[in-house]
Amino acid sequence: MTDFSTPTSRATPTQAEITEWLTRAVQAPSGDNSQPWRFRFEGDTLFLLNHAEADATQYNFRQRGSLFAHGALIENLSLIAAEQGYQLECALFPPVQGATARLTFVPTIPVSSPLLAALPIRSTNRKPYGSRPLTTDDRRTLTEAVATIPTVRVQFVGEATERDRLAQTLSANEQLIMENQTLHDFLFSIIRWSPDEERAAPGLSVKTMELPPPVYVLFRFVLNSWRRVQFLNRFGFSKFIRTQITTAYRASAAFGAIVVPHDTDTDFVIAGRAFERLWLAATLRGISLQPTAALPYLAARVAQGAAAAFSLDQQRTIQEAYSAIAATFEVSEHETIPMLFRLGYGDPPSGISHKEVPIILGA
Repeated sequence: MTDFSTPTSRATPTQAEITEWLTRAVQAPSGDNSQPWRFRFEGDTLFLLNHAEADATQYNFRQRGSLFAHGALIENLSLIAAEQGYQLECALFPPVQGATARLTFVPTIPVSSPLLAALPIRSTNRKPYGSRPLTTDDRRTLTEAVATIPTVRVQFVGEATERDRLAQTLSANEQLIMENQTLHDFLFSIIRWSPDEERAAPGLSVKTMELPPPVYVLFRFVLNSWRRVQFLNRFGFSKFIRTQITTAYRASAAFGAIVVPHDTDTDFVIAGRAFERLWLAATLRGISLQPTAALPYLAARVAQGAAAAFSLDQQRTIQEAYSAIAATFEVSEHETIPMLFRLGYGDPPSGISHKEVPIILGA
């Protein structure tokens, strides 16, 4: 005889199970691979915490870059939980110190997303891409991936003249890095020159920078000195760097922008979720992608009067660049751009960034 008093639903997952899911979910993008997250359990509830010290850069204004990365991680965890038969319920910014989200898992029917296959292979590709335009099917697939999150939209620019103009505009960031000591010193502080260095601390693996051998030598032994960079700039070095980056950026099928309606912390988390879906979908389609979002974050800093590290000329450069970007993507003054990216068809990247195992506080 059947005992109808026996519950038919599964219990909530154990902490050990959730921790195992996190080892997959942390394969999420973050600024310079900073991995600015920590976790804490309270019973069967998981708190996602911001590790503010992980990404202490001029680009991470008001921790918005880290919140964007948290959104990508949440999206990964949601997909993984669904595959295991749980719906992820996410309450953003609970009244817990440093918490971005309170995450709980509700039993449901297992649903496996094809996007999960892209988790271990999704990576930034800084190589030049081929000249083939983004296909109509690929554009539709990427747009549909973002459309599952209704408050976010994606805008693509694929026409050659606009691509060239954007390449020239976005490369202003690399020129700034070679003209601003704060940006320069930060970049060289987070480059990881060997696998051992990368395993010791999160950072930007040199293998993902796609530096040709002569440029690698230049970066490793010459450009790491601000004094030497200042000397080279007397001969136009920073402008030369911008020209080289412009050429690389032009070798793209299209540029894209993730756009949200407001400028709140919640907007950035939600935008991160949408962008991760787009990036996973692009990976499955064999599309290479590189985030190029530095200038909108710097522009936000300038607009809020928090740009003391930049000269007035540099602040004007940042503002003018952002105005050009917003005009190209038809972004209104009330909207915000949490992410810009280039994409195209090309050879796979030379390496994938190393991810730390999830750090559970109090474990």
